[in-house]
Amino acid sequence: MLFISWEIIKMNNVENLTVKLNENDNVATALREINAGETTQDLESKNIIPKGHKIALRKIVKGEKIIKYDQLIGIA
Repeated sequence: MLFISWEIIKMNNVENLTVKLNENDNVATALREINAGETTQDLESKNIIPKGHKIALRKIVKGEKIIKYDQLIGIA
């Protein structure tokens, strides 16, 4: 059985824009459309990010594992 600890990130006490599901994840999921210029996870969006899309929380190089739910979900 997989247990997920939810870590909701609140930036500037405005609202939750993304959710990081596990402390080991290197991606977060947009909870709503994020507009260019908005900040979440200490990152500023340069483009519109649609609701439900994943965002990299740090630079991910080609061949590196994509981790969500503390599980491998893909390779960059």
